[in-house]
Amino acid sequence: MKSLGNYISKQIVGITIVFLLVLIFAVFLTQSLRIIDWTLNRGLNFSTFLTMASLQMPFFLVVLFPVAPCFSTLFVYSKMITDSELIVMRAAGIGNWALARPGLTVGFVMMALTFILNLYVQPASFREYKSREHEFRNELASVALQEGIFNDIRKDITVYVRERDKDGQLYGIMLHDNRKQDHPETMMAEKGALVDTDKGPRIILVNGIRQTVNYEQNKSPDTLEFDRWTVELPSRQQSASRSREPAERFLNELFFETNDGRYKNLRYRSEMFAEGHNRLATGFLPLTFCALALAILLNGSFNRRGHTILIVRALGGVFVVLFSSIALKNYAVTHQWLLPLMYFNSIVPLLIALYIILKPSRFPPPRQYDISNTNV
Repeated sequence: MKSLGNYISKQIVGITIVFLLVLIFAVFLTQSLRIIDWTLNRGLNFSTFLTMASLQMPFFLVVLFPVAPCFSTLFVYSKMITDSELIVMRAAGIGNWALARPGLTVGFVMMALTFILNLYVQPASFREYKSREHEFRNELASVALQEGIFNDIRKDITVYVRERDKDGQLYGIMLHDNRKQDHPETMMAEKGALVDTDKGPRIILVNGIRQTVNYEQNKSPDTLEFDRWTVELPSRQQSASRSREPAERFLNELFFETNDGRYKNLRYRSEMFAEGHNRLATGFLPLTFCALALAILLNGSFNRRGHTILIVRALGGVFVVLFSSIALKNYAVTHQWLLPLMYFNSIVPLLIALYIILKPSRFPPPRQYDISNTNV
């Protein structure tokens, strides 16, 4: 019996790993397009691209972890039915629970991993991702400079760059500074660079001209040629603090008051409660999905013409629970009374599936023949 369980478990685990790798690769390609734009057009190196893409993955693994073992379980047990292995095992006196135990074990392990993802890995990685994204957009001004377009890098400061090399050197620069609206300045330079210093970012211009307009005196623009000119940019460090999204918060921050002023907002607090309860409720989904699939496959009537209807029923039950989970999370933000239904949607189908698996099988035991008096 132990070797039989290992035989089924190894198949489920192997297919689950392959299935996860395929889904992770697909998600990686679709979700990394924005990061590729940062890498190719805004000067980030490839290691930063890999880091940012990796920080996104736990956010999607939370969805993939419940689905992958369920599909793998369906595939393995369906193949066993097609190859008549399941019929032979039943004829040998193996009951539903013994047949379902390998699939339930894999589902239980994936459930534990999903709880770890939901409660720690996903909020920690998403928090780091949003912090780095915020830094790239607000602190690293060199990242914001794109070639061939007018870049509003700070309020009232616009920069145009014709070309930028791999070392960050800028060529064909035009900078318009409108911070003093009665004395706007326009500077053009052959080349330059944007550097971060302890006192904030600076734009260094080399070999150019500076034009200043005095609207108060109604004079023509004053022109000044320079060999080197430095433009100080206001630092955004003081305004860089941001309020974290619910997906970035750990469980204790979602359920209990924090120092964030937005927590007093009823809508924001409802979003945090919905996020926290959703993480706890969806942690059961891997085991629930595997149990639903096994309950339908192992208690369905076998037909020589196929068992497609059993697979369709199993997938239908899984998708109903999955879509209900997504809908409940969205509607629970505005309807707090739906929060208990999150646990009902995840746990009750699991209990029903386990009851179906454990109840006495409607398949008759193998017939025993008395061959002691049989004439040969």
